Amino acid sequence: MLYGNSPSDFGFLPPQFKGDVQIFLPTGTSISQWQQWVKPKGTAMVHMIVVGAGGGGGGGRSGASNTTRGGGGGGGSGGFTSLIMPAMLLPDVLKISVSSGGTGGLANGSGFAGVASYISLGAGLTSGSAIPNVILSAAGGNGGNGGTTTGAGAGGSGVAATTIASLGPLGRLGFFSNNGTAANAGYPGQAGSNGGAQTGTSGVGQSSMWNSSPLTGGSGGAGINTPAQGGFIGGGFSLQSQVDFADGTLTPASNFRSGGRSGLATGAAGESGTTGYKSLKPFLNLGGTGGGSSDSFPGGAGGVGGYGCGGGGGGAGTTGGRGGDGGPGVVIITSW
Repeated sequence: MLYGNSPSDFGFLPPQFKGDVQIFLPTGTSISQWQQWVKPKGTAMVHMIVVGAGGGGGGGRSGASNTTRGGGGGGGSGGFTSLIMPAMLLPDVLKISVSSGGTGGLANGSGFAGVASYISLGAGLTSGSAIPNVILSAAGGNGGNGGTTTGAGAGGSGVAATTIASLGPLGRLGFFSNNGTAANAGYPGQAGSNGGAQTGTSGVGQSSMWNSSPLTGGSGGAGINTPAQGGFIGGGFSLQSQVDFADGTLTPASNFRSGGRSGLATGAAGESGTTGYKSLKPFLNLGGTGGGSSDSFPGGAGGVGGYGCGGGGGGAGTTGGRGGDGGPGVVIITSW
């Protein structure tokens, strides 16, 4: 269903509804990799969804046993925008740019920011992302901070970038989904959670997920201090309420998506965080969970984020765990 950019049967279109759904996934890590959408014949209306790439999680702090080491912060999610407009107001060919998520930080290092996604009239660095060529865009999320040896904030949070000024002049002719906080702004990304403190605490998790957005930031990696602690669990996710749909059910729990186990639990290195929930149908996604920490062994790596979501922070250890990569951006264009 997701190979290339050919029309996809999502199962929700009526039999007599001659719709066309095209999904654009990343072909690179920058806005120089442009793809092409060609307007199907007979198209009257077009709906566009643009999701920016998630930021990478920060790396956990490295250090000798019995020293203070903080966990890495989770990366922020990308923003997203949605627009529906008459096809006659658009040219027959549009340019699409979608990027992979930001790379997770190595031990002690911060994660890299995710790159924005675009639907544009032009292509290339000089025109594709410049007004008035842009029709719709969504910013990428910022990377989480690396773990430190001092300060309760430890890894810090990956602050998600907003989508202010994401609507180009042609986009103003359609029906734009507005977050209500600023004119012509889509929905901002969600910040990643802080890493666990250097005094030795679990990574900070994300709670009440999907109560306002289908995207999330990543959870923080765990911190560590003394051999007696052994290690701590990486930050996880909790779900606000049950999600019940035809293909399955997601049930709320305090550990709906747990972070990596501690070195104390595994008897060795901290366990890596889990990969974020990644789904186009229904379009609900989670960031990566945080890595567990270990006093005398390496910390666990952060999990990779789902579409547009932040990567989890790495856990602290003798070698800090690597932050998880941010989730890729995506562009979905439906026409009929």
